Amino acid sequence: MSISVDPEEDTPSRLREYAHKFHAGPGWPHYTGTIEASLAAQRAFDAYRGDKMSYAAVTFFRGAPGQPWVRLDGFVTPDALMSELQPTVARK
Repeated sequence: MSISVDPEEDTPSRLREYAHKFHAGPGWPHYTGTIEASLAAQRAFDAYRGDKMSYAAVTFFRGAPGQPWVRLDGFVTPDALMSELQPTVARK
């Protein structure tokens, strides 16, 4: 899922356009809401960096329910994601 760090600008229609641009399927929801909700989500995932201009991309995944979450900071390439994902799924 993607969570907006700029809900004032990231309206539902803008997020739909973004999702379409990047070919997001039904398994990739995009969320926006209030500023307070966005900040709460960022803080919950230890991704808050002080303001919307200082945000950091963070990717979380796990191989299956009950398995530990893996955190990847920054913009992750497909190759880097696959190299992290394969051993996680193999432990399933």
